[in-house]
Amino acid sequence: MGCAGSVESQPPPLEPVKKIDTGVLAKHGALGQLTIIDSKTALVVGQYGVCVLDVSDPNDVRCLTKVKVAGSREFASRITLLPNSTIALVTGSYGVDILDYADPAHTKKVTHIDPGVIDQEARTVIADHRTALVVGAFGVEILDISDPNNVRWLAKVKMGVCTRMSSNRITLIPNSTIAIVTGGDGVATLDYGDPVNTKHVQAMIDTDVLTKSGSGRTTVIDSTTALVVGNRGVCVLNISDPSNVQKLVKIDNTGVLSREHAHTSHHGDGRVTVVGTRAIIVGKEGLAVLDLSEPANAKKVANLMWGETTGKANAKKIGWDYYYVGGPLTLMPDGRYGLIMGGHGPFVIDLLDIDQPVWAHGLSFDLVHDCNPYSTVFIDGYAYVLRGENTVSCLDMRNPASLAHAGELKYDVGYGGGRIYQIAEKHVLIVGGLGVQVMKITPPGEATAMPAATATMPAATAAAMP
Repeated sequence: MGCAGSVESQPPPLEPVKKIDTGVLAKHGALGQLTIIDSKTALVVGQYGVCVLDVSDPNDVRCLTKVKVAGSREFASRITLLPNSTIALVTGSYGVDILDYADPAHTKKVTHIDPGVIDQEARTVIADHRTALVVGAFGVEILDISDPNNVRWLAKVKMGVCTRMSSNRITLIPNSTIAIVTGGDGVATLDYGDPVNTKHVQAMIDTDVLTKSGSGRTTVIDSTTALVVGNRGVCVLNISDPSNVQKLVKIDNTGVLSREHAHTSHHGDGRVTVVGTRAIIVGKEGLAVLDLSEPANAKKVANLMWGETTGKANAKKIGWDYYYVGGPLTLMPDGRYGLIMGGHGPFVIDLLDIDQPVWAHGLSFDLVHDCNPYSTVFIDGYAYVLRGENTVSCLDMRNPASLAHAGELKYDVGYGGGRIYQIAEKHVLIVGGLGVQVMKITPPGEATAMPAATATMPAATAAAMP
């Protein structure tokens, strides 16, 4: 079993290539994000609009044009690409803007739709080839996307479960036209089978795990079961009959979810990692393993508490941070180890016996809130993660039980956070409050003469805005 260690500076694994002033980002860089269209084009959405980037040559990324949209300085805007088209929906605090990027250099705003359901932040979900659902503080709006070149407002459904201070979300039930709406006041279902007459199926399913200021999330486990995770616990739902979703059991003794503050988005974000008949939930105080083999009798079978994992002083420091406990557990390709990005650094859990998870190893950075658990890319067995003080660090993940720091480098576009994305085989792009910056990867293995890789990480993807 490895021990948690502190990080020492090493030769940088990255080489700065170019900085681009997008003109659409405010200093709250964490609100900006990148959407990759194809190998040639990407969109950066920020508080002041959308910047279209030419990424065909990663060594010479260029801004092609900028489009003003109705975003917000306080909340993130989100881009949703319509399938089989060149249309993008930009959902912000003041409505939905429809962009046409058929000619990237002349990307234009086609129209603006005020759905009447948004206050603060909103999300758009593609339900099927003809329907998109926009969820906000006051309910759900239905958009007709059957003709991407003529996106139209169809209807609005007021949802009593949605609240202003919660991150309202939509989860689609597979093989049906039923959607679950998760808000601060509970869970409801609606039927969009006839889009223009979209209606409530069940106006309220009281899960007793959500709060008005919380950020709950519903995850479909399989064709019969879904989990609702809130700061008060976990609720198991029977979704075998989508028209009559039933509450099966509440698990309120997870031991790891915060009851005092409802910012679940900072405490693992309510995300669930499923391994066979087990579900792993990361929370403020630790992780919990749930047995779902009999959904009606679902129960907690294990806890791994950050302050008690190994008795090492750094264990709690890495895992426990009041607001930034870390992202969800990412299962590694070998199936044995799980990675969690904590507020102070990464740590690895050994799941060889999933009902008895144990601490394997961790790294601790010195600064508070130093590690962004939602902004990491994995490339060739290495993880690239943004840290405080405008730093990107490279972590050697090839031997999960023995993490190693493989170097770090300052970036020049950070202010108030940021996100990192892979845009080419050996290039990453950082979105910060002062613009975007491209960096070329210097293979750490060549620079530090590390042993041959023993594991390969998944294809690189940055964590999407929750």
